[in-house]
Parts: sequence; C-alpha cells; structure tokens
Amino acid sequence: MKIFVTGFHRAGSHSITKATALKHNLPWIEEGRIRYDSFNAVLELCAGKFPKWERIDKKMEMKSYHAENLRKGFVLHCPGLAHKTLELAKLGNVIWCKRDMLDIVTSMRNGGMDNVSWHLMRCMRDEFSEDPIWSDIEQCYDGTDDNFYGFVKHMTLYAKVKEYFFEKYFKDVCEVIRLDDQDYYDKEKSVSHINPLKPVELGMVKEVLNASFRIH
Repeated sequence: MKIFVTGFHRAGSHSITKATALKHNLPWIEEGRIRYDSFNAVLELCAGKFPKWERIDKKMEMKSYHAENLRKGFVLHCPGLAHKTLELAKLGNVIWCKRDMLDIVTSMRNGGMDNVSWHLMRCMRDEFSEDPIWSDIEQCYDGTDDNFYGFVKHMTLYAKVKEYFFEKYFKDVCEVIRLDDQDYYDKEKSVSHINPLKPVELGMVKEVLNASFRIH
C-alpha cells in the first residue's frame, strides 16, 4: 500500500501522515527526505529505488527506512506535490489535508512560507497552464510589493488557488482529512491561535478570499 498525504501546507499534513502510518502499520517518509516538489523522486520510490538516507530522526518514530520495509508500502508526506495529485492517484491512495483557511494563512505567515508559496504557485500554473483561472488572477505577489504585508496577500492567493484546483480536479480522487476534526489537534495551543494575524493582514486575507474565482 502506498499513501500520499498532500493538500494544503500548514493543514496538519505532518501529523496526518504520522497518524495514517500508525493506523496502517507502515513506515512514513517526511517530504524533506526527498526534494519536496520532485515527482520523479516519487516515481523512483514507487519503482523500489530507495535512497540511502544517512540517518533516521528519532522524532519520526517510524519502523525503518530499510528497503525491505519500504517495499511493503509507505506513507509519503508530500504537500509540495499537490499540483501532481492526479498523477499521485494513479500510484496509490491520496489524502488531501484541509484546515480552516484563516488558520492556514496564519500558519504560513508564522512559518515564513512566502518564497515556498510563490514557487508552488508556479508549479500549479505549469501543471495546469491552460486553466482559465490564470486569466482571472490579474496580479500575484512577485516579491517587489512595497507593502511589508504583501506576502500575506500572496500566501492567501496561493491557498485559494489550491482550493480551486481541489474542487475542480482533485476532490474525486482524494480522501479528505480536516485537521480541525482530529482528536490530537488542539487549536488553543496552535501557533495560529497564539500568534494571530494583525488587523492589516486580516484585511488583506479577507480581500483575497472574497475575490471571485470562477469554476469554469
């Protein structure tokens, strides 16, 4: 069994990957073990070509990265490959992680994911270059915005674009797991709750979320 855990960044994909691995008694692989946006690395894993990782993090609490264990199946943490969801579904089961949108954006801001979100937006556009949504988006944050909080606006746009593609292309091939519904998630202790968006940031988030993207 091969299970791919993707979806929104900062939607509990790490915790959901671990919980899924424990549920199915499988080893799991964190996205940092492969290039996080490399679909070729996934194809190699599925073909039984396993890298020789030099060390195993104790915190990962997995059985082993030894090839004999991985050949039996694995759970791969891969939110950076959301744009490849349709291809992942041909290789195994796909879990799409969701969470309250404001919490996602807040967590992305707190985690400093502005450069990552910009890169992954490009990946989605390259994968679905003919989709008309791109003509609906007049301007994306390109790193030159003179507003200090401009990156928050772009992170929100990236999250909204992911939701668009999930609804249009991915929802029929995924199992959806919401972080908010999991027993192990305590919103009161989350960084998003402890360090919330500032009023100016919240205004930008709402501006993007309220913008109209058509599902063509």
